[in-house]
Amino acid sequence: MLGVHFQRSWIVLIVLSTLLLPIYIFASTILRALGQDEVIAKEAGRVALCEKQKKSSIDIKGTIAKLEKDLEESQRALRAQFHELASELKAEITKELLKRNVSTFSMTVVKRNYAFERSDIPHEENYVLKISYPFKDPSLPSNLKGNNFTLL
Repeated sequence: MLGVHFQRSWIVLIVLSTLLLPIYIFASTILRALGQDEVIAKEAGRVALCEKQKKSSIDIKGTIAKLEKDLEESQRALRAQFHELASELKAEITKELLKRNVSTFSMTVVKRNYAFERSDIPHEENYVLKISYPFKDPSLPSNLKGNNFTLL
């Protein structure tokens, strides 16, 4: 999606630069025709040609900053969506942890490229719910199943 906007901005920039090019090139002639003093018209024509180079160049820093901002907002929205989708799963796992006297824990949706030694999990990028709790608490059984999850 960002590529489409980036591409469109380049098209607009090129078209507008091409349309405005005659005004920059013939600025001194246009100013003389409008009755401007010869010295001022000549100097303004020189300045216009220098400015044209600045105007037609692509604003790389601005474009990159915009893309980074859009990406950051997109990642934030994606994380919020994942947390919303995982809310039932989190609630169910919270009940299981509390049943087993685990009182301090945290859960986060993360992206993983591995599945440890599990052959039943595809070895590709997966989003998983990472559960962290103190080592002193009892470990969860590996055969634990629920309504919203099939394995831990």
